[in-house]
Amino acid sequence: MRYIFILLIGFNYLFSSSQETDNEIIQYNLYEQIHINTDRETYLSGETIWLKVNTYEGNLKIPVNLSKIVYIELFNQDNIAIQQEKIFLEDGLGSGYIEIPKYLQTDYYYIRAYTNYMKNYGCESFYHQRINVINPFVEIKNKDQQKKIEGPLNISFYPEGGFILVNNDNLVVFQVTDNDEYGLYFKGYLTNNQSITIDTIQTIGNGFGYFNFNPKEINKFYISYYIENKKYQSLLPEIHNQGVKLKVNSVNDSINLSLISNNNFPSDLKLTASYPGFEYTLKYINEYNNIISVSVHELYSGICELKLYSKEKLLSTRPIFIENKNELIIDVNLDKQSYKKRDTINVDINVTTDTNTPILSNIGVSVTQCPDNKKLIDDIHKKYSFTSQYNKILFNTAENNPDLIDTLVIASKQNIKFADSISYLPEAHGDILKGKIFNNNTNQSTNDITVYQSLIDSVGNLMVSKTNQNGEFYFLIKKYNNNADIVIAVKDTSNKYKIEIKDEFYNNFCNIVKEVYIPDKTLDNFIERKMINIQVNDAYADYIPKFMNSYNQEEINFYGNPDVGYHFSDYIKLPNVDEFIFEIVHGVIVVRRNKQRKIRVISNFTQSVIGENPLIIVDGVPIDDHTTVIKLKPENLKSISAVLEQYFYYDQKYDGIIDIISIEENLSKLKLPVN
Repeated sequence: MRYIFILLIGFNYLFSSSQETDNEIIQYNLYEQIHINTDRETYLSGETIWLKVNTYEGNLKIPVNLSKIVYIELFNQDNIAIQQEKIFLEDGLGSGYIEIPKYLQTDYYYIRAYTNYMKNYGCESFYHQRINVINPFVEIKNKDQQKKIEGPLNISFYPEGGFILVNNDNLVVFQVTDNDEYGLYFKGYLTNNQSITIDTIQTIGNGFGYFNFNPKEINKFYISYYIENKKYQSLLPEIHNQGVKLKVNSVNDSINLSLISNNNFPSDLKLTASYPGFEYTLKYINEYNNIISVSVHELYSGICELKLYSKEKLLSTRPIFIENKNELIIDVNLDKQSYKKRDTINVDINVTTDTNTPILSNIGVSVTQCPDNKKLIDDIHKKYSFTSQYNKILFNTAENNPDLIDTLVIASKQNIKFADSISYLPEAHGDILKGKIFNNNTNQSTNDITVYQSLIDSVGNLMVSKTNQNGEFYFLIKKYNNNADIVIAVKDTSNKYKIEIKDEFYNNFCNIVKEVYIPDKTLDNFIERKMINIQVNDAYADYIPKFMNSYNQEEINFYGNPDVGYHFSDYIKLPNVDEFIFEIVHGVIVVRRNKQRKIRVISNFTQSVIGENPLIIVDGVPIDDHTTVIKLKPENLKSISAVLEQYFYYDQKYDGIIDIISIEENLSKLKLPVN
């Protein structure tokens, strides 16, 4: 029997956080974040990943409408981007898809999402989600059986509180990866400088583990291990003789902290809560007795870094995870319990808070076949809290292992840095396209050059920019057709230029602990059904309508309505555009200048030629070669329109506009030279 599951994800209540605190705010920077809801987490090569995107303020967990563009990338565990897409947002919400190439091998892959503004604080702030991709047409090899582990291994240490203190109990988290960055099952020994074993240690999941350590002297300590009877050692961090460090005893409704030190405690300690770009004081500690208690209601959900200061000097840090315990209750009622093929499913949805209060909510609905005995999607609160703030902490790694969650939190590092100046502007009104112009002869950047940007489209959407002193130009694209090519052209045709477009996608990737993916046998029926779907889609690919990622559309020409307009199909066939203009088009003429034929526009008011600089655009693209335009065959063209007056656009003055649309909207078929 096939079961169809309807997944409903609510976003409103997801953003509710702990109650506001009146404590002193030390600093605040807007921390834009993204959450993505995918239709599922297991796919076959050749399938489509459907996405719903929303943006929010990362600390306050409230929706934010700052950016209009989200960059989406599908990449592998070697940080190689496989697919890249852009999705337009409306009021912080958007939807779209990524197609999985058919050649992908069975493995774990990752989706990451970010805005242009988020690039200012690095890839650690991007949204990351791991997905499973299965290629049923290629034999799945067990990497664990084939891989030969060679030493030395990579072992990283993360002491609780930031350092190891002599004569005190220290919790130390460690991570073990091989030379290919795969997390390993590991067993080793804590030894001193005389090779005496102090304790046995081992990982508890994906290369992560922890141990408690109380060094009695300032000395060197090691993690020792053996590979093929050969001994290797990894040195622990330096042992400190003095200092004050934070230690977490428990995290429930209150976080109970203790301070450990070998000296008297300073009398002016300050405890703060730090989030990316946002830090505020929790309490001042003038006298310390035993336990420092902090209510979870003074903190925001997600990962918080507690910091201990003395006279503005940072003494110790301790990351903690605060679970969002607010619940969104989605009550779904179907009109029937079972359905036949092609039956209509009527769904009644009611959304309430955990206090049973009805609320309006933005609901994402996904309908898919469910793998047998498998969850399609993990708890959205945990996935949202982990993947949105720290790349190293992926909820998949800590699944069904509560001990590992705190271990991963300690291993996290606050890598999100806010620069003094903004290098990447928020794309608040559309897509910012950047580029640079070089003189082809000198290879030097060229300033004060007029640059056109347009789409090959039936609707004229011309934009104009000028290069700055560094030869750079910028365009703000408010309209973007998923099937249309963007054309960048230089107005000056007397010289040859080279145009360099800056890559809009972020080239830096975060380190990810690699994992081996072997599909579970319970997925066999799921894989078989999906294979049939893929084969059907391939057979009827030419008949299935193409979906587009969500984009803003403006169906008005940049110049408004033309003064005259003609459809070529309404008139008798003429050999070329030259004769069509001569016989039919009012206000446009062809003249001979310097042994060349040029198009000119006649003013509606003066009945004389306006000037020598009309703007000619074909399928939305400016064309400077009048002779080639005149020779176009009318049977390949749809329409011709004209503006019969001077037109001022940006800092440009045009002596009229001639707008020609071809039947197929394809410049290459018209064999037109683009500037």
